[in-house]
Amino acid sequence: MWILGSLCDSLQEQVLTTPGNAKALWGHLKNLFHDNKDAKAINLDNELCSIKIGKMIVNEYCTYFRSMANRLKNLDCQVSVKNLVIYAVNGLDSRFATLVEIIRHREPLFTFETVRNMLLLKESSFNDQTDASTTFESSSSSPTILMASSSSDTKGNPNTPSKSPNNPQLCNHFNRGTCKFGDRCKFIHDHQNWAGLTP
Repeated sequence: MWILGSLCDSLQEQVLTTPGNAKALWGHLKNLFHDNKDAKAINLDNELCSIKIGKMIVNEYCTYFRSMANRLKNLDCQVSVKNLVIYAVNGLDSRFATLVEIIRHREPLFTFETVRNMLLLKESSFNDQTDASTTFESSSSSPTILMASSSSDTKGNPNTPSKSPNNPQLCNHFNRGTCKFGDRCKFIHDHQNWAGLTP
């Protein structure tokens, strides 16, 4: 009853009428899962050989390999550590080209866990480079934005005084109380006159 209670409904229906004791029921279940196990193992092995990293992160990629290897092990088809490393390296893209060359020329090959740690370290360096590039592009574009906004303010505001001789500006130095040119200054020193000139 404990074994039956742990099964899904569709599986219960297949083994419910199994004669005998718990051992017979367990044997029936084993046969169901191991039916055509060689054919299943071939399909899983082909899938394992063709895995590509694509858009997966390294952690997902390596976990997928481990999961596939465990499924093959359950079908009595053990995947060696050497083959697992070879499959994982073959599925990497051009971003990891330098690391792939290092791993391939290693005698003996690294363990799968060592390769995983190397890939994680390489991936973190990609993320650091991306963050640095984004920061640089953001900071380098700031002066352009400031210049554009300054230019648009001058052109777009009709109340901004022109620098032409016909429309003189209020003296900024006088405004702060420090104009050293005095009467020779070509800008206006009188706020009232400036108000009269402003449209």
